[in-house]
Order: sequence, then C-alpha cells, then structure tokens
Amino acid sequence: MKKQLKFFVSFAVVAMLGMIVSCDPAEGAYTEERYVDNIYTVNKATVQPEFADTTYFVSNIEEYGLQTGDRAHMVLRYYFDAYSGEKPQWSIVEVVDVIPTRELSALDSTVVAQYNTPIDIDLYELWDAWLKPMWIWKNRQNISIKYTGLAEGSDFKLMVRGVSESEAAIEFDLVAKTAYNGGVKTKKLLTFGLDNVGDFLTASQKNSIATKDSVRTKIYYRYKTAQGDTITKEYFGGKIKNTFK
Repeated sequence: MKKQLKFFVSFAVVAMLGMIVSCDPAEGAYTEERYVDNIYTVNKATVQPEFADTTYFVSNIEEYGLQTGDRAHMVLRYYFDAYSGEKPQWSIVEVVDVIPTRELSALDSTVVAQYNTPIDIDLYELWDAWLKPMWIWKNRQNISIKYTGLAEGSDFKLMVRGVSESEAAIEFDLVAKTAYNGGVKTKKLLTFGLDNVGDFLTASQKNSIATKDSVRTKIYYRYKTAQGDTITKEYFGGKIKNTFK
C-alpha cells in the first residue's frame, strides 16, 4: 500500500508540475489532481471522511460493491479541469480495508478464558497522518491493535465490564482469540457500535453517572511484556454523550 501511495503522490506532483508548465494563457488549461487517504462512511453515491461534516460524490463507488452504511479505509482521487466545463470529480483508487461495525457483548468469564491472546494498541497509519490508537466517531468505538497471529480465523469481542463512577467511565474488556502461525504480526482496526451500551448496564450503574454530561470509555486488554509476562493494561477510548441522565 505504501508503495502505491508513494506512486500516487509522485504522480500527483508530476501532474501539478505539468499544470504549472501548461498554464500558459494561450493554452488556456488548468488542472488539479490529488489523492486523499482516509476512512470514509458510504451513503449511496457519497462518502463522508472520518472527523468531517463534508461529503464527496464519488463517480465509481458501484465498481467496488460498497453499500450505504459501509465504512472503509480508502484512497480517493480528486481531479478538476477548470476549462472542461465539468465539476470536480472524486473517484476511488483503492479500497484498503472494509471495516465492519461489531456488536458489544456482555461480560462472560468463559469467553474471557477462551479469548486469551495478548494484544497491543498502536497508532493507525494513513498516508499523511497517524490516528491515535483509540477514538470515537459517530458513537462508534475504534481500536487500532496489533498482535501475533493471522488475520484470518481471528475473533475479537468488546465486553461491557461496568462503570467507574470516580472516573465517569464505562469500562470494557477487549479480548482476542487468534490463529497463530509462526510469529506472523498483524495490525487491525476494530470498530464497535456503542448505541446500545446501556443494555449491558444495571440501573444502579446508570444512576452512578447520571449527573455527567458525557462519559468516557475505558478499555482493558491483555498485554505481553518483553519478559514474557501477560499483564492487564488500560486505555481511555474517548467520550460519548451521556444518555443515562
């Protein structure tokens, strides 16, 4: 992917240089071309970038089989010819990964025992930016992880542990069950919907944070140290509006 992105960027730079050279009044030509690497949510023929209110009409979205509600890491191409009489055009160059929104789970000790693969959190890499390991966007908890094991055959659950009143936080356990294969290192972005988090909390737990305008998410996960010990680490995943007031 990185090689492809470098090619895209180099190509765009060449195109821009060509634009500068060709911007002679006699020629009457002006073009702009650039590539944007981001996570997008699909709505019919448009996509919305992560953390943005804007949307882009994409000319070739049907070629990739994407449907309304799908969320994907994609590279988009922007092209504009000022003298063509046509509007600026956005098109998909590459779909890096389609990111499903997973459901929350209730805390289950049996599942915890089975889903015992250590993981670590990691920055999520775009071409020109790094996203922090955890963030919330449109009430979805995003967690960028890395682990030893295959992508295929692996499974992950985000289980609701309870509430920390002192920290105004809803607590979760992120657990993993992966297929090991000769030390293969894998990175993956997990997304979990938070709309129904209240279904996993008791009335008492909801009341304990009812005075807060917003609450944080706190994620616990198993981590393997350099010495080979497995410990529990935690990370605050973001803030959501408190609907339990």
